[in-house]
Amino acid sequence: MDLFIGLDLGTSGMKGVLTDSGLNVLKTAIAVSPLIQKDQQREFDADDFCERAFGLIRELAAGAAGGSIRALSVASASGNTLFLDKDNRPMGNAISWTDRRLEGLDDEYLPGFNLAGVHEKTGWPYIGMFPLAHIAWMKKERPEAFKKSKTIAMSTEYLLLRLCGRWGTDPSTATPFYLLDQEKGNYCEEYIRYFGLDEKNLPGVMPSKTVLGTIGMEASGRTGLAPGVKVVLGSFDHPACARGMGALKPGDLLISCGTSWVGLFVSPDREKAVRAGLLVDPYLREKGLWACMFAMTQYGEKIEDAVKTLIGDSGDRFDTLNRLAHKRADSRRPLSLLGDGIQSTLWSGLTREQAGYGIMLAACTDAQNGIAELKIKGFEPKRILMAGGPAKSEVWPQVMADTFKKDVYCLHREFGGAVGAALMAMIGDGKYKDEEDFFRNKEAGFMVYRPE
Repeated sequence: MDLFIGLDLGTSGMKGVLTDSGLNVLKTAIAVSPLIQKDQQREFDADDFCERAFGLIRELAAGAAGGSIRALSVASASGNTLFLDKDNRPMGNAISWTDRRLEGLDDEYLPGFNLAGVHEKTGWPYIGMFPLAHIAWMKKERPEAFKKSKTIAMSTEYLLLRLCGRWGTDPSTATPFYLLDQEKGNYCEEYIRYFGLDEKNLPGVMPSKTVLGTIGMEASGRTGLAPGVKVVLGSFDHPACARGMGALKPGDLLISCGTSWVGLFVSPDREKAVRAGLLVDPYLREKGLWACMFAMTQYGEKIEDAVKTLIGDSGDRFDTLNRLAHKRADSRRPLSLLGDGIQSTLWSGLTREQAGYGIMLAACTDAQNGIAELKIKGFEPKRILMAGGPAKSEVWPQVMADTFKKDVYCLHREFGGAVGAALMAMIGDGKYKDEEDFFRNKEAGFMVYRPE
């Protein structure tokens, strides 16, 4: 039996799946990916990051039970910057996309840079927590190290290098790198020249689902995979999840609930998405389709704060939340988790059941408000899909359906990104022509929640 591995390397954790060629999940694995925090700075050890990913792969490979693992692919929350020397060794910690060291300092660190034009060029508006800011900081604050760095890459590309010995990235993963001309699909010469760089300092760009290389002997020993297993280029995490969920048609809307909650709308109109201020991913560009996203940044942390306030910091808090919310008690007030954080007084006067349901209702209402903005900008959802941790609950998707007054579809739930990566591994291996080919040949098995 041919088997495939998909990894979803998130901000606070890693997920992986082992699937057969029908995308049936045979084994799952989870690992943490801790950050080193100091003031506004957030970093992590890139080699430790790789070792944790290797451990995840080993755990999945152990479940092969006589099957043959053909390929693996990686989806990731990209945007973590790494500077490497001539021997491809990290020159320090990777800088996380959650880092805020340059907040409010754009003019000082990027003088003369046309930040207003970044959105049209790269697909994302300038956000000072991503590689463009990291590179500017390194050049100004660590000029000698900057000059000595041979390669600037992201943590995903470093993991791929450790797996197969080759540098490479895809246009989706590279979009948050902010050096890519998204429509042309190659690096922007103007941006590279601004930093005094050359394309040889950056991983080469190839289409998603391209076979970058194969597992080498050293990686085989660290991962438990046989030498020769294909390493296939993946994508940014939310578009990977959209693939795994079968969100392949214009009007499909995926609500992906992770460290950030992201609404991903499939559309043929990149220009309209840029004008609307959305994050644009190349997604299924070969079919003329783009993934247009809005983000409730670090929204998962706000939910964590609310749940801790209500339930405390021990045991399976979310299992308790589900039991409380299952009673569907009326919260009797419109709530929102957006803003400056959760205070204990927020739940004053509510029963625990009302507050538990209120947290879910507040999150769904905040998502609905974001999607209402999409509608105003001309994006009308035809089908709503939900993935991520909250989709594990039998209650939360129902609350989402009731809030939107629309059917909500779930598939693969919290492992959607990893399953999408496994699907890309299959396509890279030649099992399927593309994502549409896969879903044409398989009963998807969606769980559908209808508004009550």
